[in-house]
Amino acid sequence: MGLILAVLPSVLKVPLYKLAGANVGKGVSIGFGSFILASSFSKISIGNHSQIRQFTVIICSDVSIGNYTEIAMFVWIWGAGRLDVGDKCYIGPRCIINLRKNDFKMGEYAGLGPGSIVYTHGQWLPYTQGWPRRYGDVVLEDYAWVPARVFLSPGVKVGTKSIVGSGAVVTKDIPPHSFAAGVPAKVIQQIEKIKNHVDQDELFKRIVEIAEDLPDFFGFNATSKHHQEGLIIIQFERNKFLRKHSWYLGVSNSECIHEVAKYGVDTKKLILFSTGPIPEGFKEGLFVWFDLKNLKCSDISDSFAFEIWNFLRRTWCITCDVLEHS
Repeated sequence: MGLILAVLPSVLKVPLYKLAGANVGKGVSIGFGSFILASSFSKISIGNHSQIRQFTVIICSDVSIGNYTEIAMFVWIWGAGRLDVGDKCYIGPRCIINLRKNDFKMGEYAGLGPGSIVYTHGQWLPYTQGWPRRYGDVVLEDYAWVPARVFLSPGVKVGTKSIVGSGAVVTKDIPPHSFAAGVPAKVIQQIEKIKNHVDQDELFKRIVEIAEDLPDFFGFNATSKHHQEGLIIIQFERNKFLRKHSWYLGVSNSECIHEVAKYGVDTKKLILFSTGPIPEGFKEGLFVWFDLKNLKCSDISDSFAFEIWNFLRRTWCITCDVLEHS
């Protein structure tokens, strides 16, 4: 069964999972070579806009994956335990998660970096000869970030908004709001000493930085830039079907959104990044908008809109909730 599912393209695989009884949301993709098996298909749940990349295998008793979550390529997750991944999570390429009989849980916006390893059991040498044996659930709480090549031992918990340094071996719980590193991992300092305060002015500067990176990331040719207090408009060219098409990328605070019109911008070709909510009357004429303060965006069913949403997620670690009918 796994081999059959693996070779199917996502456009066939996703409907087949639904037909078999799995709960699969909108915009889900399951890459070539990947498959998910549980004790029954009804025990598989995948939320809206989540993606399982190529050549990833998940075999557990129960699989629950939230909304807007990405599981990268060449991930191997198996065992009799339960996989419970929240909304907006990330599991990087080449991760190994051995569930044996206990569970692995990730809260909202939690991340597990490339090449990391999770074991919910620790035993190899004969138990009858006195060698230790340890089993326990492994938990990453909300906004916990475990980067590349970290080993998580059985029974450990990484607390809310905590970060673990790359290459660490976590043998004990990491308390919330902490930065821990080392072998074994120890708390180095509180997370508030790492995180910067972001007011509205700083937020605008950061969004401008993101916007200026977008044309370079996609290889677009930026042709002009208009700048006034609280508003920036970048015009760029996008090649499609061997023709160049002009697009606009705007960054605006809430007070300056309506100033866009004076630059003669075709709003149907406008991608808008804002520092707060966008007026209802202005939303409807836009190609796509992103409220980067509240992490919300308009419908991304258009392939280009989805590419921009994915650029924010993969390059800047910003995952916006999609408002389907905005």
